[in-house]
Amino acid sequence: GEFAWPHPRRKPPRSVPRATASKARHASSSKHGACASCGRTITWRKAWAGDWEQVRWCSSACRRRGLRDSDRELEVRVLAAAGRHRRFPLADVDGEREDVRRAARRLAAAGRVRWTQKGRPVDPSTARGDVEITAT
Repeated sequence: GEFAWPHPRRKPPRSVPRATASKARHASSSKHGACASCGRTITWRKAWAGDWEQVRWCSSACRRRGLRDSDRELEVRVLAAAGRHRRFPLADVDGEREDVRRAARRLAAAGRVRWTQKGRPVDPSTARGDVEITAT
């Protein structure tokens, strides 16, 4: 039946849903960009709360690998291909597959290219399989 708060065995309803409160607490996570090495989205971690603005790498592997001159060259190749074609398969760019994908993810994070699969935009951090690149 009806009862008045405070009830001895029940908590009052939350004014803000738990998921919304969590997102509000970590709103700065959406402001942060992508990993400087692989281009994947970096997710907020409690251990980084104190220095979240200085986080550049998504993992220790990316921190060790860093950003090489060959990575910048691949970015130039991807942009050159994007300049020649409106939309093209990423597999057409010469280079090691994962290195080319890393370069294209960094460009997508910078807003210079867009990833698509079957004509639909996809998230570069989670896309699997063959993708096409469209210049923005």
